[in-house]
Amino acid sequence: MRRLQKEGLVTLKELFIDGTKIEANANRYTFVWRGSINYHLAGLLDSIDQLFEKYNSFLQEDDYGTKYELGNAQMFVIEGMDKVREVIEKNRKRKLVKHKKLSNNRIIEIDNCSPLEIRKLQNNLTMIAAGEGIEFVY
Repeated sequence: MRRLQKEGLVTLKELFIDGTKIEANANRYTFVWRGSINYHLAGLLDSIDQLFEKYNSFLQEDDYGTKYELGNAQMFVIEGMDKVREVIEKNRKRKLVKHKKLSNNRIIEIDNCSPLEIRKLQNNLTMIAAGEGIEFVY
C-alpha cells in the first residue's frame, strides 16, 4: 500500500485491510494464510537479493557501472523480515518435536523491488549489451 501511495495511485485517507486470509487462484474455496505466504516470501526475497548481487558484480567486473553511469542496484527490506525468519527457524525446530507451529503473521515492508525497478535493471542490461555489441540469445 505504501508503494502504491508513493506512485500516487492510492491515498491512505481511508484504508481497510482484513489481513487474515488471501484467496488463491487455485480454487474459489482455496485460501492461503499469511504465515504461509511469509514463509515462501522469505525464500523469494533471498532469490531476488542474489540476482541483485549478480547484477552488481556484472557491472563491477568490467567496469560497466562507471562507463554507463549506473549505480548499484539494491533491494531494501525495511521492516519485518528478521521476525519472519526467526519464526520460520523456530517452526522448523518445533516440527521436529511435533509441537504446534507459531503464527507468522508479521507484515513485511519492501522497497526497490517493484516490477518497475526490475524493468529498469533490464533496460540497463539492454543498454550495456547494445553498447558493447553483446547479442542476447534466446
